[in-house]
Amino acid sequence: MALPKTRRYRGFVLTAVGLQKLQQQIQHLETQIKVRQSPRSIAERVQLADPDGIHPITVRKILSGREGVDKRSIDRIFRVMQIPLEELDYAHAELCRSNSEKVSGRLETKRQNCPECEDSVEKTCFYGRTEELAALTQSDRQVRLLLGMGGMGKTAIADQFVRKTRAEFEFVVWRSLRHAPTLSAILRDMLQDLLGNVNKLPITVRELTGLLIETLQQYRCLLVLDHANAVLTSRLPPEGNQDQQESNEAYEEFLQIMAAVPHRSCLLLTSREHPKVLGVLTETQAQVLQLTGLSTTEIQQIFQEQGDFAGSLEAWRSLIDYYGGNPLMLRQVATRIQTYFDGNISDYLKDLGTHNLVFGGLRDLLSSQLSRLSALERSLISHLALQPDWISVQQLRQTAPSSIGQPYLLELLDSLIHRSLLDHQGACFKLQPVVAAYVNGLLEYQADYVSESQTPKAIEFKAKREVA
Repeated sequence: MALPKTRRYRGFVLTAVGLQKLQQQIQHLETQIKVRQSPRSIAERVQLADPDGIHPITVRKILSGREGVDKRSIDRIFRVMQIPLEELDYAHAELCRSNSEKVSGRLETKRQNCPECEDSVEKTCFYGRTEELAALTQSDRQVRLLLGMGGMGKTAIADQFVRKTRAEFEFVVWRSLRHAPTLSAILRDMLQDLLGNVNKLPITVRELTGLLIETLQQYRCLLVLDHANAVLTSRLPPEGNQDQQESNEAYEEFLQIMAAVPHRSCLLLTSREHPKVLGVLTETQAQVLQLTGLSTTEIQQIFQEQGDFAGSLEAWRSLIDYYGGNPLMLRQVATRIQTYFDGNISDYLKDLGTHNLVFGGLRDLLSSQLSRLSALERSLISHLALQPDWISVQQLRQTAPSSIGQPYLLELLDSLIHRSLLDHQGACFKLQPVVAAYVNGLLEYQADYVSESQTPKAIEFKAKREVA
């Protein structure tokens, strides 16, 4: 008795990503050979490479992106066109069709009525950053990153960018990654915002990413992901448990896809740290803006919000240099100077020689910034905090503890610079004054704790400080 033939599942279609890749390759071939590639001619090409061949009607279905076919037929066309078939290139037809209808229905009603940014920055006065905001606005990159130390104003600039360009986008979604949600969770959250409260979304990250890409290709959307440092790897060497590393890698892969696959939208991220994934993205794929401190004039405008202040230009510069021009830090400093020194900056600066001017919220901000350092980075920054002057790489190699590991030294310096913790001048380096003061305060506390037993470690630390 003959067994009945098994029927192939004919429910796959090309996603917008896969269809665009195929169309681009066909156009490239037509340019090369000067002959139009119709469904029939493509079917003939498949026939030459595969005895089983493919029917022109099937080719037409694949090119339409609407009617389902079996996966083998898609694979044959991609092979004959010399395109690697990837998971993001195809999906189940019913899933694509239903979600496409939901996207269309949802977004058509939102084109002229963009929602307010969720989790957006509180409304405060905004000073400076004219050049950075202009560069961000004028860029045509699909992925744009704002990098800088905590308190530099990344979220404020992102908020200003949204307010300035909102009319150019059909939809705006703002999400915070501060609490490190999984990529799957954040994709579902954003898609729910774009599609409406749908009951059924794809399950896998691959399918969720594919659906989001299709949406961003069909409509012009602005996605803002604040505090991306919580989910992107930057430690050298990487630390954390296996689940955390896998989650970070998923975000890195997502970021690469967002930069590489063509779409009409923009993904803006803010981060305190320079993500490792930036090393594989080219300047044509992503725009990176590293924020530095504000100017004296801009900081003076911030101080004027809180009253009158007295101080020479030299005093202003000393104050701003000590705190690295960090607007959030200097707002808090302004409050303290006004409250305890009647606005006299010189009187406040007199404490620099005898007191550590790192207090309250500043300590919390620096603690948060340094808490994500790896063990090697913490070791290097502790050593740098003991150096009163600029130090060269050669001097570091001679004086740094062996635990730092010479092969990692240059990468560790890069990491600290990208975190806005380390200044460099020519071939020499130095911690920012406020960072050095904070780290030295921690080291002194640890030394006092250890010195109760007068261990060799505490004695060695005190000797180093006396020499420094």
